[in-house]
Amino acid sequence: MTAATTATGNSLSGAVESGSLDLTASQSMQADAAAETTLNADTGTISGQVTLVSEAVGNTGDAGAYGADMTANVVQATGNFAFTARTTVNGPTSHQTGGASVGATAIANSQAFGSSTGAASTLTVSQSSAALTQADVEAYTQYLPGPAVYSAAATSNNVSSSGTDGTMQLINADQTMTGARTQASTFVSAANAWQIQGSTAAVANNIAATNEDGSLEVAADQSNQSYVQADTVVLAWDYGLASAQAVGVGNSSLAGNNGQYVEIDNTQFNSGGVEVSASFQGDSGYDSYASATAIGNATTAYACSECQGTLRANNVQTNTNTVNASSTVTLTGSGRAVVGTSTAVGNSASFWVSSPGG
Repeated sequence: MTAATTATGNSLSGAVESGSLDLTASQSMQADAAAETTLNADTGTISGQVTLVSEAVGNTGDAGAYGADMTANVVQATGNFAFTARTTVNGPTSHQTGGASVGATAIANSQAFGSSTGAASTLTVSQSSAALTQADVEAYTQYLPGPAVYSAAATSNNVSSSGTDGTMQLINADQTMTGARTQASTFVSAANAWQIQGSTAAVANNIAATNEDGSLEVAADQSNQSYVQADTVVLAWDYGLASAQAVGVGNSSLAGNNGQYVEIDNTQFNSGGVEVSASFQGDSGYDSYASATAIGNATTAYACSECQGTLRANNVQTNTNTVNASSTVTLTGSGRAVVGTSTAVGNSASFWVSSPGG
């Protein structure tokens, strides 16, 4: 069975093939947006896969240029409101024999770009959020003999851009988060699960730009002044493979090119606390994992060595609040593999030149 719920404030989509695209857009969301999907399956058997999705978005846009140049100037803003997505499975005695794919996504501002075939893209994006952004997944079931994945993701500001076939990209993006919090949680409980995974991601500001051939230049300016929290709890009495993963980041930026030239000018400031936890609890099974990663500021850039790549990076990162990560695995019976990892980093920067895919 499949069910989806979507709530969107403002949406803009456009594309051009050959010629050129000149985009100027301003979006302002000054209201709440909430999406909720609930499955009540207290008894009985569901033979097919259970697929449930909830998505709440304040402002969203996407633009594409294929064999065409693109110029964009985009402004997105959200006020002191709430963007919440929640997906719930109430089936504590149900059998879901086809497994499950259950998710919830909440985003305040999001802008995506795509370009290809030797195009030149000059992209400017300014995003600001004063909103609460929260995504939650809660699921109860008895029997899961198929793969089951439960995931919640919350992002306050997001910019993504991808270029292929010799595209040149010049990107200037600034993001500010001043709202109450960016929060995501996943809670899953099953009596018997063959392969069960719970994952959670909460990111206040995110910029991700990738390219193949051509050049990629990114100027990123990110400021997060708000709380970031990601929590994952997975419970399974009997299990084959069980995994609980959680990631929380104040500011994240990526500039990656499987081509010759990358330049990144990155400035990140995080004064919001970051709290991340992941836990698994069961009785007896095979492999159990819990992983929690918390980062104040993170940036990554890479270029292609086989293309005689060049990488230039200017990086300033400031973190002024606590960053905590915790993971636990608890077994009351026996297990084959038990792995728990926790990583907490104030500032992280990774720059490298390597061959594509390696």
